Amino acid sequence: MQLTNVREHNLGTVLNTLATSDSPLSRAGLAQATGLTKPTVSRLVDELLSAGFLLEHAPTRSAGAAGGRPSTPVSIAEASVVGLGASVSADHVAVNMIDLRRHVIASAETPLTRAPTPRDAVVLIADLAAQLLAETPHTRVSGICVSVPGRLTPDGRRIRSAPNLGWDDAPLAELLESAPGLEALDVSIENDARLVAETELVNRRGEGFVLVYGESGIGGAVVVDGDIQRGANGWAGEIGHLCLDVDGPQCRCGRRGCLEAYASYWAIAQQSMQAGSGYISEFFAALEGAEREAAIERIGSSLGLALAQVLNIVDLPTVVLGGYFRHLAADVAPLINAQLDRHALAAEAGDVRIETTTAAARPSLAGAALRAIQPVFDAPAEWIRRFGG
Repeated sequence: MQLTNVREHNLGTVLNTLATSDSPLSRAGLAQATGLTKPTVSRLVDELLSAGFLLEHAPTRSAGAAGGRPSTPVSIAEASVVGLGASVSADHVAVNMIDLRRHVIASAETPLTRAPTPRDAVVLIADLAAQLLAETPHTRVSGICVSVPGRLTPDGRRIRSAPNLGWDDAPLAELLESAPGLEALDVSIENDARLVAETELVNRRGEGFVLVYGESGIGGAVVVDGDIQRGANGWAGEIGHLCLDVDGPQCRCGRRGCLEAYASYWAIAQQSMQAGSGYISEFFAALEGAEREAAIERIGSSLGLALAQVLNIVDLPTVVLGGYFRHLAADVAPLINAQLDRHALAAEAGDVRIETTTAAARPSLAGAALRAIQPVFDAPAEWIRRFGG
């Protein structure tokens, strides 16, 4: 490894160690936690302090230390660098801001009564981002990542198809890069379910699971040993368009019998007396009586049948439910398990675990912000240079 790469790696190691620590650490504590030498840690800490990434605290003396110089703990400086995450859905556009501690320091959203056009979504994102940045005027921004419930083109710059938004071949990256206030930022776009999976891996490192995410439509991800599977086109995990019945109801993608045509928000709304507008979570919370029982039966049985087919292929031990499925998990899990017992080979090896996402609210938004801040951890020296440090 070249010396510049070693320095970059070591800076990232120190930064990540402090970001994941529950309390400030001394230079000696960092050396012990990272395995780096004390002189190396001191040089790296001084560089990160000069760049404004870290904050020094008052000197302290460890308990029981009668002599010697007190140590000076350091921690990540609040809001010194931030990443912006944004999410677009049929019922809202939201933006949040996280710093190098990976703490959300600000968020804002606009509720919608109908899905936005790509241009309208970008205008809303830019307005919300400007609002958040105005609240933290002296911070530096690493970039913005936008979560979208749809399939991307292989280059990650266009939305190939987002049926539940009514988008087709939308040049989203280009629109974002030309939006006022965003034009100077690094821009990235990602499928919402994939970002939810990335958020889950913060607490499920190295695990394998199938994620099913209910939002505008139904997304998914297949995670094997901590790696999110992409497939040839980046569309692996699109469980919402797994066919349950070739003669079934028509899906918004134009095909028939997709899981979305049975268990999505819009499919349930078509069968309901409730108005299918406003926040999706509020729609499901308002269902009651026979109507709720019918919705639970339809969602649980169809989801279980789809998952049985997926598990027969990928052979993973855990299913993770997110989005509105998370809030319905207690009701739909028995129905899912009943279908898995009938149709999944994995049931022969014991129960498949049905779990819920660890992030309760807006996990795709959290994942987008994490994606936006991650480049600073990957290449701190580069970002110190870019920020003029």
